[in-house]
Amino acid sequence: MTSILITAPTAQSGKTTLALSLAHNIANNSNKNVEVFIPSSESHTDITSSLETTFQNINVHISIYPIENNITDTIPQMIKNLETKPDINIIESGEELSSDSISKLNSALNTQVLAITDYPQATDTEKIKEWIDTLESNFSGLIINKLPQYRKTTLNNDILPSLESSKISVLGTIPENRNLISASIDDISQLLGGELIDNGAPTNSLIEYFLVGTFGMDNGVEYFKTRNKAAAIIRADRPDVQMAALHSGASCLILTNDINPIEYVLNEAQELETPIILAKLSTEETMEKLEAISKYSSLNHKEKLMTFSSMMESSVDLSNIVDLNN
Repeated sequence: MTSILITAPTAQSGKTTLALSLAHNIANNSNKNVEVFIPSSESHTDITSSLETTFQNINVHISIYPIENNITDTIPQMIKNLETKPDINIIESGEELSSDSISKLNSALNTQVLAITDYPQATDTEKIKEWIDTLESNFSGLIINKLPQYRKTTLNNDILPSLESSKISVLGTIPENRNLISASIDDISQLLGGELIDNGAPTNSLIEYFLVGTFGMDNGVEYFKTRNKAAAIIRADRPDVQMAALHSGASCLILTNDINPIEYVLNEAQELETPIILAKLSTEETMEKLEAISKYSSLNHKEKLMTFSSMMESSVDLSNIVDLNN
């Protein structure tokens, strides 16, 4: 039985995403049973319920452990109590797991430690080295997450040589991807405190861009065609701009100023199966609120899991950690 502990030097580095994507890839490419242990939180409960069906179709089971308990006692006991013993355990650490706890887990489960950090943290290579030193001999490799498109030269010329000179194995990098910080139409409506008009359109689709429709637009159709998976934010008293957005393939309309749209727009949206969110806020206030949408974004959507899993398979070498053939 193989046990992998996933940890990070800071919060929001991608531990949960890595744990679930790794489990998906292992189970999808082998006959192995995988058990994933993630710490208890409201967002994690939401994630597991959203992805339950996806994981039921492959040999992955998710267990949530209470963060207030001692992980070095809790996880081995949870594994012992499992009716079906997994081939691989993937354990996501809490925010602050001491090197002593990691050492105890290693003794109990012969755990390999897989670390993930986001690109801004990785630029401080000395700090990363100091943190990895606390992991001692359990450390198996580092993944750098959220690499900006225009930072590859800095990564290859400065960061990787610095880390590798200290014998820190970098297993791969995951580039930034808008899909991973997107939010569903349902989530956006909830964030805005808006009302979703029930017109039969699916509301679980992901939105990656927000386009604002304003007065003085000469060719709204061309403007709204500039992005896929986009929501159009338009004042509710501008049916002309709303129609332009609908006919350009906008994925969703967000109508502001707490005004109901005219019947013609409602009928057209229903015909095109385009969801409409009615926001009580002004257009400016709506945009300000949506600036924080990435903070509410989580891996609570199958499409995001598939995106990260695919990038892992193409960009990260885990052959020394997981043998899919045995």
